[in-house]
Amino acid sequence: MEIVVTAQRREERLQDVGITVTAFSAEELRSLMFRQPVDVASQTPALEIRNTLGNANPVITIRGIGSNDPNTNVAPSAAVHVDEVYLGTNGLLSFQMFDLERVEVLKGPQGTLFGRNTTAGSVNFITRRPTRDFEAYVDATYSRFNTRETAGAISGPLGESVQGRIAFMTRHSDGHQTKRGTIGISEGFTRHPNVPPIQAVEDVGDFAGSNVVSTRGSLAWQPADSVEVVLTGHYSRDRSEQWISKMVTPDVLGFGPEGGRDEVFEDIDPRIDGDQYGGRLRVDWDLDNGTTVTSITALERLDRLQQEPDFSPFRINSTDFDDNWRQLSQEVRLTSATDQPFVWTAGAFWMTETLGFFKSANLADFLLTESLVDYVQDGESWAIYGQGEWQFSDDWKLTLGLRFTDDERSIDGETTDLDTWGVSVGAAAFPELPIRYDRKYSTTDLSGKVALDWTPTDDLLVYGMFSKGFKSGGFDGSTILTEIATFPFDEEILWAYEVGFKSTLADTVQLNGALYYYDFRDMQVTIRVDAGAGVTQSARRNAAKAELYGGELELWWRPSEQLSFKAGVALLDSEVKDWRSDDPAEIEEFEGNRLADAPEFTFNFSGRYEWPVGDGLRMAAMLDGHYSDEVFKEISNDPEFLARSHFIVNSRLELNGRDDRWYVAAWARNLTDRRYETSIRPLFGTTAVLYNMPRTYGVSAGFRWH
Repeated sequence: MEIVVTAQRREERLQDVGITVTAFSAEELRSLMFRQPVDVASQTPALEIRNTLGNANPVITIRGIGSNDPNTNVAPSAAVHVDEVYLGTNGLLSFQMFDLERVEVLKGPQGTLFGRNTTAGSVNFITRRPTRDFEAYVDATYSRFNTRETAGAISGPLGESVQGRIAFMTRHSDGHQTKRGTIGISEGFTRHPNVPPIQAVEDVGDFAGSNVVSTRGSLAWQPADSVEVVLTGHYSRDRSEQWISKMVTPDVLGFGPEGGRDEVFEDIDPRIDGDQYGGRLRVDWDLDNGTTVTSITALERLDRLQQEPDFSPFRINSTDFDDNWRQLSQEVRLTSATDQPFVWTAGAFWMTETLGFFKSANLADFLLTESLVDYVQDGESWAIYGQGEWQFSDDWKLTLGLRFTDDERSIDGETTDLDTWGVSVGAAAFPELPIRYDRKYSTTDLSGKVALDWTPTDDLLVYGMFSKGFKSGGFDGSTILTEIATFPFDEEILWAYEVGFKSTLADTVQLNGALYYYDFRDMQVTIRVDAGAGVTQSARRNAAKAELYGGELELWWRPSEQLSFKAGVALLDSEVKDWRSDDPAEIEEFEGNRLADAPEFTFNFSGRYEWPVGDGLRMAAMLDGHYSDEVFKEISNDPEFLARSHFIVNSRLELNGRDDRWYVAAWARNLTDRRYETSIRPLFGTTAVLYNMPRTYGVSAGFRWH
């Protein structure tokens, strides 16, 4: 199987790249039914992705390295790029996957070539380009919970030197949750005469539905044989209902838990009202000496109002978030010709970002008040980088890379007890309120890598690598209740050591593997601390030194033209070696713990069998699945935050027409209806769990024109 990737900012065969990469082609993405970035983890060893705010703000963890922080102002530890454009917040990572050429998951620090904050690795999404010949397709799906999905694209020439492409995706569905409102439970309740009573909120039997529309347009222009200009714009509108976590311990008023996993309680109808849009201008200019100059200018924006539930029919902490994110980036790089013994890449990167954040919380039945968090965070980053690869003999290649980064951030905001009804106990519980803050943070860093590749035969690559990953610091974006919580946390550093191999056996088997050791220093952690009045608050700080080591194997096997099989396995051991704190009890609580979202064993597989059924038709049967052992969702390793192990199996039966012009398919996901905890969250003494989707099944069909 020939897969071409751009893991080193140029096209290369996957088997020729001395980096651990898991890649998915366009056909695999379609048959595996990947819809959002969170789906990619199911078939990628050592990759964990989970949504943190209902069905939004995914957190990505690679080999146990990740940012266990749902706040929009915190950059992810695993960089995410769409067409080589860096996305600076997890608020941008709930996008829909459609009309993609491929997806690449690069594991380990990638700081030299792939921009900012890549201690964990990089997940790269590459969209399909405009084509010189006409092509078009449309796909449609109907499935359980009245889910209707469409996707398609049309592409082709618009002139002698201009091509265009337009793609779209829509998803509309009812929900899989039963939301219990306030009628007959909490309607009319109030803890004080000054506080208005709880209003009637009806039950909804099909809550957590989707309402998403996305589109993307691209133009490619070749003004000369050596120059290509590509302009891309995208827009996505999300008006979905917000998934509600299941309360599994009683709230502060003693209510709950009741009902099954998908029976949830809430005094509001939480929804998402989000618009994500942006554009990219890329220019590639091939010089006479074989060097290519590439410029990428990109703008990304997110305007979102999101209601975050408190899992209770009482007004404990029902919250409205208003995120307004802006980022502008510019990258210029030079890449040498690839047919020389020494191949090099050099470039410069600049990015500016602004987040306007507004959060109001209704705590009427808890602290008899409403609170307000309002801040603006600004950031600017620039870097210069270079990497060279020297093929100093037929069998050996040395790679050296360096990147210098300068990051600055500032935050200006306040946390206020609004005392809406004049009876708030918030001021007594948190005497430092209101808190006004204006803080700055800056840092510089030199990161990079040294790698050695050995290719004793055309079918075997053995590599060793030493690299440094860097993730800049920042500010806690949660509800600030104390002055000390307004100060910035610092950068974290990852020293990575890795050896691996890539092999091709008899043209029918590919077996790739890697072993690694990570020395993780000044680790940024989110923990729960006592903020007074029985309230625990999340706090972000540098508190730990950790060690991680593990290994991975990935197999692709095609014993015949009809049968193909892929599998991956990952082993991981993680441990907090040192915890910095003035509190001995805290040190005892955390030292020796496993990291969050770092399962010790995961396994994935996918298989496909095809056979002819006459008149040019082909039938294909597919089976895929993944297993993960139990994993802690908090670094505290408290048993209440332990997600159980799970084994998920999916299937698909597909009939393909002559020349692949059409297909029809029947499929099922989560065949055994296995339910497990994707997220476990504490809130004011209670614990809430978000579960994976139950069994779903449906039919799909598509048609291609070319």
